[in-house]
Amino acid sequence: MEPIHLYDTTLRDGTQGEDVNFSAEEKIMIAQRLDDFGIHYIEGGWPGSNPRDLQFFELAQQVDFKHAKLAAFGSTRKPGFSCGDDPNIQALLAARTPVITIFGKSWDLHVGKIMGNTLEENLAMIHDSVAYLKDHSREVIYDAEHFFDGYKANPDYALSTLAAAVKGGADCIVLCDTNGGTLTYDIEPMIARVHQVVAEKKHPCPSPIRIGIHTHNDSGLAIANSICAVKAEADEGEMRLEEAKILRRIIDQRLAAKPQENLAVVGDFNDVYDSASVKAIVGRGANQLVDTRPAERNGDNLPNTNPRWFPRNIAWTHFYGKEDTYSRIDYIMLSPGMGRELVREGTYVLAVPNWGLGSDHRPVMATFNPEDK
Repeated sequence: MEPIHLYDTTLRDGTQGEDVNFSAEEKIMIAQRLDDFGIHYIEGGWPGSNPRDLQFFELAQQVDFKHAKLAAFGSTRKPGFSCGDDPNIQALLAARTPVITIFGKSWDLHVGKIMGNTLEENLAMIHDSVAYLKDHSREVIYDAEHFFDGYKANPDYALSTLAAAVKGGADCIVLCDTNGGTLTYDIEPMIARVHQVVAEKKHPCPSPIRIGIHTHNDSGLAIANSICAVKAEADEGEMRLEEAKILRRIIDQRLAAKPQENLAVVGDFNDVYDSASVKAIVGRGANQLVDTRPAERNGDNLPNTNPRWFPRNIAWTHFYGKEDTYSRIDYIMLSPGMGRELVREGTYVLAVPNWGLGSDHRPVMATFNPEDK
């Protein structure tokens, strides 16, 4: 599992309560104590919003933080502005922090009704702001404001805002429960969907995108929702990978004892064909398994060998959405010896009308011509 990074917002969110008023010097003292605690990221404030935060960032330049990275917080560019002409974006750069956190609108209600903006311009604002800050060599964290409310109202648009940030090069996507009203049992499936969308979008940076959560406690669920998010992040893929490594060790032991053994690895791994866990099972080198699954998105393009069969076409899951996005087919993988007996043109994914309405399983049918017949 990837390490958990703690992002502290005491110096911004924490100053919004009644009778809370820190001077710039007091904020420095608090930041130093948070650094002593081992906090990974400290959000210092919004440099474009008030003189005190500007002073804080000036003072922070003289502080040697041992553990924490300091982050400046602000919004995406304004509608119709270029990033180079936007005073908020320029104030973020002027804060000279290694990390910049910007927030953008996830909820189409806010985009149209509150901001009077178009959905397309909002996506451009997110992308342009992230890309501009990345071009200035900053680590960029994107806060998806009101993400969970936006997802409930219009999941496709809420996810498209994340895709815009990913395309811009964001290092981390933070899902904000700004109203604090999301119930815990809703968190995990939403985060699972976010992982899928983020994984399929092209990211210009070589390192993987991190996913975070920012919960509010209006319903008393902030801690529970945070734990649930960590569990979701902890993550189904990581657990599958560990299972795959265990299975691969068993395969290696079997083939080390009998290199020519006819070994078939079959089952339901519920993963896409090029995932790390599937690659771990397939392995490399002399004992690499032969993967029988047709890999092309729309089928293996081979003609039917039996007119009684339905058209041979890879069926895709309907469990996570209406679009054909993720293949969840069962698999048959073969040892090198058994792979030589595989009849490729007799291997296909069984297609049954309306199968996807009831199941996300896609059995693979394989044909063999045994050498020792």
